Amino acid sequence: MSAKKSKLLEDLSNQPEVAVCGVKVILDSVTPDEADALRKIFEQKLQNTNNSVPWQKNKITYSWLMDVLAKNGHPISRQGLTNHIWKRCACYGSVG
Repeated sequence: MSAKKSKLLEDLSNQPEVAVCGVKVILDSVTPDEADALRKIFEQKLQNTNNSVPWQKNKITYSWLMDVLAKNGHPISRQGLTNHIWKRCACYGSVG
């Protein structure tokens, strides 16, 4: 092997920064009351799913939540919401 650093080693040494959770960005930018309301919705979603009760029975859908957040200046994807609700985001130690 030559003295030149391999491309693979170079690429592996340039690790990406840890992704920031989109929900955390929103929670950090809203008022405490707004953040509490969002946390309650996320907890309700998790409880309803764990109890096999569809969100639709509560009229809360990902689309509705995404629309409400976007309308108020906080656009986020369904995947971003899902990752946070299911604790698969940087807030809970997952890096991607």
